[in-house]
Amino acid sequence: MSHADYLRRFLAEGKTEVEYREWSRWCGIKASHSYKDRLLCEQLGIDGVAELGQWAPVPLETDITLQQLVDSLLTECENPADLALCYLELLRVQPGRGTANDHTRDGFLCEHLGPFPKESFLRWGDRNWLPDVSRGWFRADGLPIDVQCLELSEGFGREITEDDVIAFVVAYRKGSYRPPHERLIRHFEDCWLERYGFRLTPKYAEHLGQKTGLLAQEPQPHELEAVPF
Repeated sequence: MSHADYLRRFLAEGKTEVEYREWSRWCGIKASHSYKDRLLCEQLGIDGVAELGQWAPVPLETDITLQQLVDSLLTECENPADLALCYLELLRVQPGRGTANDHTRDGFLCEHLGPFPKESFLRWGDRNWLPDVSRGWFRADGLPIDVQCLELSEGFGREITEDDVIAFVVAYRKGSYRPPHERLIRHFEDCWLERYGFRLTPKYAEHLGQKTGLLAQEPQPHELEAVPF
């Protein structure tokens, strides 16, 4: 039966097109989750992902940094359901997106450093670094780097030097900087993709946690009443 037939019957039962599209979207998500479950089962040699709920967790060190903890998890943990819950925990404690809550020097520079004349860069940096610097940083009428450093240091509460600015613009093209926690989450997602062959998403992480019993399951609104076809 085509989607048009489904939609026709859906509307005949008094449902709206919006409700139908929401149901269709949910069916797509469910099919995607089932496909990813099969991929994991094939790789791990298990009959169903629910078995992952019985795997013993890997003991980890505690007196280490968050970065070290995540690296240790990604290296030593073989349970994708356990990793999925760790991913959700990282998302849960993630500060607001962007750099507003990033109190590092680089985060402050990302928010407040303005463009500057190319001559100012050449005064404080090395001409050989120019290919690594985004043209977006250069503007003839921009404030010189040394002038900006005075204002930046006052706003940051600690000294920001010309070398700090040069190192930042060489390391990050304009607009490419991401806060440490955001980079950590992306690193987690990239490692999952490399290991399992598909990208981890919050919805799939929740699904895997619920299927294994490691995460409380909430009924989907679409499962509470039968679809009228």
